[in-house]
Amino acid sequence: MTSIEETSIKLTDNTRLYILTVMVISYIWQIIIYFNGGVDSFLVPLMMFIPGIIAWFFMRKSYEGFKNIGWGLGNRVYLIAAVFVPLVCTVGLILLFQGLGWATLTVFTMENGLITSKVSLLLGNQPQGIWFFTLNLAASFTQISLIGSLFAFGEEFGWRGYLQGKMTQGYGVTRGLILLGVLWGYWHLPLILMGFTFPNMPVLGGFVLFPISTVFMAIYHGWIYLRSKSIWAPVLSHGAFNIAGGMLFGGMIFQGDMLVFQMFWMAMLGLLAIPCYISLKKSGFSME
Repeated sequence: MTSIEETSIKLTDNTRLYILTVMVISYIWQIIIYFNGGVDSFLVPLMMFIPGIIAWFFMRKSYEGFKNIGWGLGNRVYLIAAVFVPLVCTVGLILLFQGLGWATLTVFTMENGLITSKVSLLLGNQPQGIWFFTLNLAASFTQISLIGSLFAFGEEFGWRGYLQGKMTQGYGVTRGLILLGVLWGYWHLPLILMGFTFPNMPVLGGFVLFPISTVFMAIYHGWIYLRSKSIWAPVLSHGAFNIAGGMLFGGMIFQGDMLVFQMFWMAMLGLLAIPCYISLKKSGFSME
């Protein structure tokens, strides 16, 4: 790890070519998805491997090497946070929405102080007390996040492992992470216009809401990557947030405008990103 300053160095031609290659191939892949079942296609999760595969090719071609990726476990506190921060944030939103009477949780029911799950949990679905259920949910969420991380690795190896250092060196911490987040958001654009994530507002979601969310996530994932010194922290966090979003928006019946609930989700991501951004600005970390 070395420090970096806010600079205005342009990206190298190789980095620009990487970005162009990722976007073109990914958009072609999403066109194929459109003609093969749309957002329900089995091809959707495979798209997550594209940034990593192309990054591997570029790193081999340029003899850049892979030693600076951060293959060790690094600071293990951040690995734990990578899984449980998304879970805690999501549970907090669930309790808020239910408490305000804005939504009803459908996958868990409570009766006589016992909670029953309608989805499979690692330690069983039988009625259970709050403490055992909390342990069961945490263990199950960890297990599912690990599975989701298998796909998240493809993105994180490309976005964080390969591109983040180049973006922050080329544009500085602030602009580098923001531009990386915008790029990450628009990388999803054709898929979101098909109805992925924002089925009721695909245009607003694809062009505005999702890029804002990915800017926040780029800052948070960038911070946890640099602090942990391990690629596995953003990989786990990415997988956990994907599962958390599905648990929140797939496990509740909402009463009201879905845009309001999406804005709460974005606000939560923003609240995570702000202290991370301040920390990065003060320290000026880089993986290079």
